[in-house]
Amino acid sequence: MKKRVGFTLQPDVVKQVKALIDENKYSKIIRSFFHGQYELPKNIGELSSFQKVETAAEPIRLDQDTIDLLDEYVKQAKNQGVKANRSLIMRHGFSELLKHLREEEGYKSSQRKRVSFYFPKGTAEALYRYVSRADRNTVVNQFILQEYQPLANTEALKIRPRDTETFIIEMQQEAFDRLDQFVEEFGVKGVTRTALMREAVAQLIEKLSNTTSNEIMVENRLDAAIRDYRETFGHLQLREKLSEYITKG
Repeated sequence: MKKRVGFTLQPDVVKQVKALIDENKYSKIIRSFFHGQYELPKNIGELSSFQKVETAAEPIRLDQDTIDLLDEYVKQAKNQGVKANRSLIMRHGFSELLKHLREEEGYKSSQRKRVSFYFPKGTAEALYRYVSRADRNTVVNQFILQEYQPLANTEALKIRPRDTETFIIEMQQEAFDRLDQFVEEFGVKGVTRTALMREAVAQLIEKLSNTTSNEIMVENRLDAAIRDYRETFGHLQLREKLSEYITKG
């Protein structure tokens, strides 16, 4: 059972921490940090620098295990000669959490980039036949890094699809760089990173499906058209229309 516990913390540090995390996970992240990563400073005197600082009241939802852990840290600090309380430990904890969040944010931003690409309409649906949305980024990145080789047909790469859709892919920096390296090696105007991404995803779909990505997208469009017709006119009229097309064929 969790309860709101009041602390006096540095408002500027609290504000920076909240800016880096999901507000709905605020208390959970604090609890997890104290149980999994926080440690008292090796130089216990460092805690003293958090005694005379500007503070403001900050309630945090904690479970009893976390409260007991804070009390244990207070006890340890007092045994080493520091006049400590829960708020002092929490102030130090927040400063360490902020460092951790900044390092994590810096790592994420340096290693991954969320990039919006445009593909021929139906590409996403074709890909999701074989890859879940949750696994999409991982599978695409691995394919680019381990298997993708651009075809030599630069004229085909320069063709832009007329009917397009966009979706975001979270790219590993290495995969991002590999696409840019291919672009540089081609050195042809119109052969862009997006063009290579379109080709890479098409190759991936073909590998997973043992058929061409274009065939899958045509089939997807047909499925969508049939569903729309059935919902508009009903099963009987759909059956008649399909029979009509078969007869004409």
